[in-house]
Amino acid sequence: HGDLDRDCGRHHNIICGQAPKEGRLRLVIDTAPAMLHSARPDGYVDFFNKRWLEYVGVSLEDISGWRWTNVIHPEDVEGVVGKWRSSVETGKPFEAEARLRRADGEYRLMLLRKVPLRDETGSVVKWYGSATDIEDRRRAEAELRESEARFRLVADSAPVMIWMSGTDKFCTYFNKPWLDFTGRSIDRELGNGWAEGVDPEDLQRCLDTYTQAFDRREAFRMEYRLRRHDGEFRWVLDIGAPRCNPDGSFAGYIGSCIDVTEQRRSDEQLRQAQEDLARVTRVVAMGELVAAIAHEVNQPLAAIVTNGNFCLRLLASVTPNFDKLREAISEIVNDGTRASTVISRIRALLQKGAPERVAVDINEIIQEVAVLLRSALTRNRVSLRTYLAPDLPAVLGDRVQLQQVLINLVMNGIEAMRSVTQRPRCLHIKSARKDNEVLVQVQDSGEGLDPQQAEHIFEPFFTTKPQGIGMGLSISRSIVESHGGRLWAESDSKGAVFQFTLPVSST
Repeated sequence: HGDLDRDCGRHHNIICGQAPKEGRLRLVIDTAPAMLHSARPDGYVDFFNKRWLEYVGVSLEDISGWRWTNVIHPEDVEGVVGKWRSSVETGKPFEAEARLRRADGEYRLMLLRKVPLRDETGSVVKWYGSATDIEDRRRAEAELRESEARFRLVADSAPVMIWMSGTDKFCTYFNKPWLDFTGRSIDRELGNGWAEGVDPEDLQRCLDTYTQAFDRREAFRMEYRLRRHDGEFRWVLDIGAPRCNPDGSFAGYIGSCIDVTEQRRSDEQLRQAQEDLARVTRVVAMGELVAAIAHEVNQPLAAIVTNGNFCLRLLASVTPNFDKLREAISEIVNDGTRASTVISRIRALLQKGAPERVAVDINEIIQEVAVLLRSALTRNRVSLRTYLAPDLPAVLGDRVQLQQVLINLVMNGIEAMRSVTQRPRCLHIKSARKDNEVLVQVQDSGEGLDPQQAEHIFEPFFTTKPQGIGMGLSISRSIVESHGGRLWAESDSKGAVFQFTLPVSST
């Protein structure tokens, strides 16, 4: 009401300049939609406007002079009167808070203000005042303080580290678990101080993630290393989300962190165990294919021996045929390369090494597996037909692991058709693009899947083979899922279909 008080003063000067009748000024004040009053230079209150009188429910005569203290809460009277007398003596503006009795008997907290009107000599000739009901505002402020106190109590008791930031991206709050973890005071953490504890190798990525999410008003999730109070850098999972004021306006971000160092170690140990287990199954699979592998290697070796003997005979002749000699030597080179390729593929499958994710052509992998298993297919009288989609996009994956998946699926198909005698044994491998994924299907012409067993075939150690260990399909699914894909099986009267999808490489 400070502006209103000044307006009243201006109105007074204008009105007095036109007609020095205080009644006209009182008429203006009386019709104002605010609780206004005036007093003489000695502090005697001589006027309350209509809004004032309606609010307290008494007449002007009942509260004029110094009787206005009758509607002030008894506990507040002494303080208000003392401040008012001091302002009258010094001529300084008056301001105080006091409880005022409303017409219904309820005491409401009011903000009381008075400003002096001075003449040309600087002497106070009048006081004009206002009263503003601030009960609801103070209750809201009290509730907010209580709410903040409850929040801090809950946040400090939470088993996670909690932080908050304002609309300027700077952090404004850290709970006790965060401060206990870092061993730093809240003053050092506020703003961007918390970033001092982030591992330098993770800092830029951490800040970029936070800034980009903040600018888009999106939730984020990231992991980085944060220095603990003992100096050790620990991995933390930080999840943040926008927060809003009661009116829906953006207020900043709130987030929580948990220490995931042990979880990451466990995940790494599990990953290593899965890799070791996958390698064991590859060794087992190679054991089952030993005869086929020997055949694949023996064929080019036998051709090399034959062509070598032929070359020796040509060289021993009086007039060697150099064209035939050149042709035979070329065949020796080709057969040697073929044997080397087979051995290299087998070595890659048996080799222990970390998975290497690169852009690979799934059609090439299908063709490589087809060559590797050619003898196994022939020995089991299975005809292989491939339907490879042209211009298939690359997928991001580990070549050896994806070969392992296909070998497992093809060998399962061969096994499923061993009992088939009344119809051809056919194995179909198809590749196709499906939206942003590459789809691979391996279909056999066996008896199909037993409905009771179908839901268990991907479980570890579940097998229908007398000599099987029941890990092939389980590991195959794990490999596919680790590549961001999905492996599943379907069955009908024409046999079983195992199919998996892999996301298209973005590079």
